[in-house]
Order: sequence, then C-alpha cells, then structure tokens
Amino acid sequence: MNEPILDVTINFELTNGNGAGKRKNRRQQTKQEACIELKKAFGREPPKIRGYRVVLRIDRILGPRQVLWDSGNILAGNAKQLIDALVSVGIITDDNNKYVTEPVLSGQIHDNRRIGPATRIRIWREKDAMNSTLKELR
Repeated sequence: MNEPILDVTINFELTNGNGAGKRKNRRQQTKQEACIELKKAFGREPPKIRGYRVVLRIDRILGPRQVLWDSGNILAGNAKQLIDALVSVGIITDDNNKYVTEPVLSGQIHDNRRIGPATRIRIWREKDAMNSTLKELR
C-alpha cells in the first residue's frame, strides 16, 4: 500500500471491552482521553483530512505483560471512541461511510512493547489505497 497521508502513534490504550461496562459517561471519558492524546501528538493544529474518502487502520501496540487478543475481541472495545475523537479534533470530517470507507482494527503489534500500550493510526486516501491493492493483486 502507498504511504499513508497520516501515520501517528499516540499514548492511548485500546481495550477489548471485556469486563468494561457500557456506561455512557465512561465512553465519553474515553473519547476525551483520546482527544487529549491526539492534540498532544499534533500540537495546536492537527492535520485536516477533508474532501475525499479515507481508509482508516488502527493498530494496537501491546505493552509489557499484555497478551494478544483472540479474533473475536478485536471487534469490541473502545476503538469507536478513538474514531469519534478523530472527528472531534477535526482530523476527519465524520466517521460515516461518506468519509471513511472501512475503519479497521488491523493489527496487534507485540514486537515493540517498550512503547506500549499505545495505538498507531494510519489514514490513506481511498483512491491511493485501492490503487495499491490492485497493484498487489497483479
């Protein structure tokens, strides 16, 4: 795949939702924590990715003593609040299908635990991602 238009690692721990309640105030608090970390990463002016659809990939970076999640747990947890934070700080316009083709929790990185727990966010223009995928298939 081509180089992403955004590639950032933030100090935000993805959770799998096991044992966590679905209380609205906790979800809001998690979103606010993600907003704070995004603002720290970009300073006063985060990048604005506007005017086209994007492909969004989120990677979980494991910390010491953390274990890989099984495949079913990858779909649960607080990734939604992280995506909402991308909207709140103005990096992406919205997280609906008009602007984001497919937000995906794409991996668990366990070979760099000294920087974890953390989260890597990568964004590509849909057109660039699709062109790269077609080249890989040839």
